[in-house]
Order: sequence, then C-alpha cells, then structure tokens
Amino acid sequence: MHAVITVDSVNTGRIAAIDTASGRSAIHKHAVEGPAMVTREGLIGDEIGNRGDHGGAEQAVYCYCADDLAHFEGVLQRHLPPGMFGENLTLSGIVTVDVAVGDRFTNGRVTLEVTGPRTPCATFAAHLHEPRIVKWFAKSLRTGFYARVITG
Repeated sequence: MHAVITVDSVNTGRIAAIDTASGRSAIHKHAVEGPAMVTREGLIGDEIGNRGDHGGAEQAVYCYCADDLAHFEGVLQRHLPPGMFGENLTLSGIVTVDVAVGDRFTNGRVTLEVTGPRTPCATFAAHLHEPRIVKWFAKSLRTGFYARVITG
C-alpha cells in the first residue's frame, strides 16, 4: 500500500537581508501562485543565498512535511506557514522519518529522488529568532529532506 502524498504548497524565495554573518539569505519562502517550473537546479524563481552550502543538483528541492511543521508549531507556540522552514515543497501524507535516501516521488511530469536530510544552521535559527531550534530540529529527526530532480 502506498501513501497518498499531497503537495500543500510550492514555495520560493528571494535573497534578502538577515542578521547572520553573511547578512543575506533566501530562507524566507512564500507560496507560488499558479504552476511552478522546475529544472535540475531547482524551482524557477527560487534564489540561493549561499551556494557553498545549499542548492545545486543534489539539493535542488527542499521538502518539508506538514505534520512535522505542525509539531514545531507546538514546540515554538506559534503558527508556521508553509515555506517558513525554507522548504520549496510542503507535503502532506508523509513524515520525514518514513523517508530514505533514494526514495522517489512522482507528481505528474516531475520525479524527485531523495538525496539526504537537511542539516540545520545558524541562518535557520536567525530566521526563526530561536537559537535553540538547531538542536531541537536535529534531535527531533523532523528535518525534511533534499531531493534531486530526475524528470521535470
């Protein structure tokens, strides 16, 4: 039996100022209205602030699970809209702990292959204004996952 996975939100962001060492990031994502285009390097219109640690074919799309987002709403005691964790896709019907490297997901013409979990960083903590989130995030195993684009 296969789970039905739903794309709740497709999110992109632009590079903007943030209170970190680099002073810039595209972690703040917003829902895309209408259809989105994807290439082997990620979603069209999604900028990457730090190409040394993010992006590229192996991290083309960052996926985060809506149930995991709801978990952190409880932890942080606030609403977290889709895209708040910097994810490109907010997904329902799946949780991170049920995903393994090499898993593939297909939605229409797009096929993604999981390449690994997200590693939280200082930019993530600054974006959420919560210095303890990096530790909580990693310990929870609710990190979401990166994927490469197989077909798009």
